[in-house]
Amino acid sequence: MTTRANPNLSFFRDHLSQFVNLTDEEFNDASQVFHYKTLKKRDHWLVEGEICKEVVFIIKGCLRYYQTKDGVEKTTEIFFENRWFTDFQSWLTKQPIIFSVDALEDTEMLTVTFKDLDMLYAKYPKCERIGRLIAENTIILLCDRFNSLLTHTPFERYLKLLEEQPEILDRIPQYYVASYLGIEPESLSRIRRKLLVRQEA
Repeated sequence: MTTRANPNLSFFRDHLSQFVNLTDEEFNDASQVFHYKTLKKRDHWLVEGEICKEVVFIIKGCLRYYQTKDGVEKTTEIFFENRWFTDFQSWLTKQPIIFSVDALEDTEMLTVTFKDLDMLYAKYPKCERIGRLIAENTIILLCDRFNSLLTHTPFERYLKLLEEQPEILDRIPQYYVASYLGIEPESLSRIRRKLLVRQEA
């Protein structure tokens, strides 16, 4: 992982404005605690056993959240541009993370420590509102994913993926997509063939 001076952050301000408008002073102070970092493809941001101490905003690229069990990697979530990520459980409990996070593409991101966030929240209540809204949106997305795994068939999950995150299919190897859907690669191939037959009928 490499750290560089922050790039032009106008895009980041535009993103934050979806939640609340910041004055120039508030945004300039906030941007000082974020650090620009890069990951090469297959590099890790977090490894199982570490304690999560940062929040990430993805500028470009893709992060995969996964767990290794009995030597098999199970992909839990995949995050693309303009998404936030952290491991809330590790952060709140100060316990080691039971998952790992790696880059499936060369990735650029902004990171901020929870310590710096707390200082920012104390100084600017607006920033705390942003943090709360981002956390709520993240929880909604995770709940939706959990419910999909429980209530939808693999074929239904694939159709939902096509509708909501079609970029995954173009950018991520099929075996990761299959793991994300909770199925084997062979099952994903059958689902894709089934859908192709339907489209040609």
